[in-house]
Amino acid sequence: MAIVWTNFFFSLMLTGNSILLLILLQHIIEKEIIVLTFYGFMSLIWICRVIITIILPWFGTYDLIFWIQFLAFLGITVILIIPFISIVI
Repeated sequence: MAIVWTNFFFSLMLTGNSILLLILLQHIIEKEIIVLTFYGFMSLIWICRVIITIILPWFGTYDLIFWIQFLAFLGITVILIIPFISIVI
């Protein structure tokens, strides 16, 4: 079976970000809003990934993958824009 490179690099990114969150644990404990937001977003991504991994093979609706990727792209874009909006306002 060939390696799905997109899944490999996505998992690598999630692992790297999780390690980064472990390094920033003191900031999470101090409840800094930016780190808490990043932590919540990463937790949501991990939970969604687990749910998709479990549910998707059972139904076999691979057209759903496009919409999941599209919504993930929009969500990430909005999350990346939010700090810049708060700086301008």
